Amino acid sequence: MVNQYVTDMAQQCVTQATMGYDRITDLLAVTYYAGTFDHKAMSECQLELQDTYVRLDRELARLMKSLEGRLGREHVMFVVTSTGYSDAESSAYDQYRIPTGTLYMNRTSNLLNMYFGAIWGQGRWVESCYGSQLFLNHQLLESKRVSLTDAGQRAQEFLSQLQGVRNIYTGLQLLTSTSELIQKVRAGYNPERCGDILIEVSPGWKILNEDNQQTQLQRASFTQFPVIFYGAGIQADSISDHVTVDRIAPTVSKSIRIRAPNACSAEPLF
Repeated sequence: MVNQYVTDMAQQCVTQATMGYDRITDLLAVTYYAGTFDHKAMSECQLELQDTYVRLDRELARLMKSLEGRLGREHVMFVVTSTGYSDAESSAYDQYRIPTGTLYMNRTSNLLNMYFGAIWGQGRWVESCYGSQLFLNHQLLESKRVSLTDAGQRAQEFLSQLQGVRNIYTGLQLLTSTSELIQKVRAGYNPERCGDILIEVSPGWKILNEDNQQTQLQRASFTQFPVIFYGAGIQADSISDHVTVDRIAPTVSKSIRIRAPNACSAEPLF
């Protein structure tokens, strides 16, 4: 029922900020929740999830009707899509003899630290880990006159031998490689915020951080999600072309007659 409050806040935002009342286009981004209560498995609460979708449909209708009534249908464009994300379901992989397992990041970090210590001497070579990323101690590497490139290559050679590891990426590799696969990983990498080593485990494997007990399930499967454009004179049509999430921004930009974002490389859908 939190979606009701989201709609109320969105309406309040439009009113208080006087959005849509001048010649300058305004953007309102709203995120609704369509998952299960307390992130339970869908099999445990099927009726509750069905009720969630019914209520979500009502809230979308309430928000759209209020904006159309206030600003006029021809002055509002709605873009409805999904994150393509859902909580991981516990699957009986062992029952179907599907390879699975858990990669413990703290243990992996300690093993890599011991490996570096055997090569360059004792020290805290790996400062910390977050998610599937490892952060190296740049100050220690510089004091020992060890290049970050050498440390990254040795980490790749060592970590690739661990069970369940599919790919190992270094920050330099993500910034310089032109491979299409690496470019997809690069899209979610920020050199100022992310780690120096990124670990990708095999499909079906989990990554567990022992410090906060956060679990991440690795998935390589394609996830479908809807994209609906409505309003602002858009004619009813169904697009059979290949649709990806990066094509939403140029489509919206073209519809409101502004330039696409600087880093945009995708074409508009219509």
